[in-house]
Order: sequence, then C-alpha cells, then structure tokens
Amino acid sequence: MNVRAARLEDARAIAEVHVAAWHAAYRGLVADDVIAERTVERREAQWREWIPISRALVAEDGGEIVGFAGVILETGEIAALYVDPRHWRRGAGRALLEGAKERLREAGCPDAALWVFEENHAARAFYEALGFAPDGAVDTGEHGARQLRMVAGLDSTL
Repeated sequence: MNVRAARLEDARAIAEVHVAAWHAAYRGLVADDVIAERTVERREAQWREWIPISRALVAEDGGEIVGFAGVILETGEIAALYVDPRHWRRGAGRALLEGAKERLREAGCPDAALWVFEENHAARAFYEALGFAPDGAVDTGEHGARQLRMVAGLDSTL
C-alpha cells in the first residue's frame, strides 16, 4: 500500500471512491436523498477545487487509488477518510489514518480529531482500535445524523 499526496489528476478516482464509500457505508444512516446528491461528477468538480489547496492523501494499491484522507493542519483534524468498499479491510484505511496522523504530528498538532456517525459502528470500532476515543463533542451537522468527535494523541512514539 502506497500513501502519497493527492494530485489534481487524481480528482476523478478520489470522487469515485468518495461516492462508492458514501453509498455503501451511509445507507440507513443518512437520508437517501442526501446520498443520491453524492455523484461522481459533482465530487470530481469539488475535488478539482480542493486538491490544489488541500493536504489530501491517497492510498494506492497496485497503482489504483483505493482510498483518500483529507487533513486540516490548522485544526488538527482528519476531515475525511474513505476507502473504496471493494478494498475494505485490506489495510488502506489504516495506512491513510497513519499517514494523516503523521502529517498532523509533523505540523506540531498534539492530537488528531475526526467526526464519525454515531451509528456507524464499524467505523467507530476501526478508529477505537487505532487509538481514537470519543471526547464528548456531538454534532448533528448538515446530514441530520448524530456525529461524535473522536480524538487520539499524537505521541511521537506511535
């Protein structure tokens, strides 16, 4: 698994992963019309804008982009972490999460934070296994589903 900085030419592949992951992971957690709004074309256009100003990472397996993570150094946040459902449980999520944590650590952030849907038990278990724990912050956000903020320390020994 290779993790590297996202490039503009990755926009389509990132959009495809983004939409596939939303459709697979969030059905039943957010309204169907919210999921339907996530199209590859719309996400590709957004990623073409975001990549030049983001610190996004992609995970490649055999040259294919299988996942991505968005990192916000200013707030110490992992803003997005998605893996193509066909590649779940093969190490891409872990590699991306570790890459994102390393970027935050290098920027001097003491902690990494992320938001997860409360009812997304698989994602919560994944994050907990990698050192994240809910810190008590809750948000219903734009999707209407309850989200929890999870935080992990970025001790240099990790």
